[in-house]
Amino acid sequence: MSEAERVISRMMLEAEPGDIDWGNEPLIREGWHRHPNGGGWVRDTATVSDTAYVGPGVEVSDRAQVSELARVAGRARVYGNAEVFGNAYVHGSAQVFSDARVFGTAEVYGHAYVHGNVRVGGVVRIHGRAVVTSGEYSTGEVTDYQVH
Repeated sequence: MSEAERVISRMMLEAEPGDIDWGNEPLIREGWHRHPNGGGWVRDTATVSDTAYVGPGVEVSDRAQVSELARVAGRARVYGNAEVFGNAYVHGSAQVFSDARVFGTAEVYGHAYVHGNVRVGGVVRIHGRAVVTSGEYSTGEVTDYQVH
């Protein structure tokens, strides 16, 4: 059994009904691999530590990094030179990209976009349709249609 088949088998055994929606998604994609902790897609150029969780609907690509105990779930994407680390949680349809850094216990979710030269760490929630493109955030909340 190949590594991809082992990951898929484990995902299917551990999943609750409705957790995995394979849709028309291929089981193998050239230049990509499934992450062993969660089964999400990781581009061969990206770096994801074994301790991080990358869920089945997630894509981590380009030179992005997900490390430590960070979790990326739902249909979220991490790409460009972005980094997600610590105990950060990115989920829903959120996107973290460009040179953004999300860390600590920060949470980015919904349809939020975090990109550019931005640092999001500590006790911060960015969600809804928020767009954060610069600055440093260590506490508070940025939500629907707020652009920072």
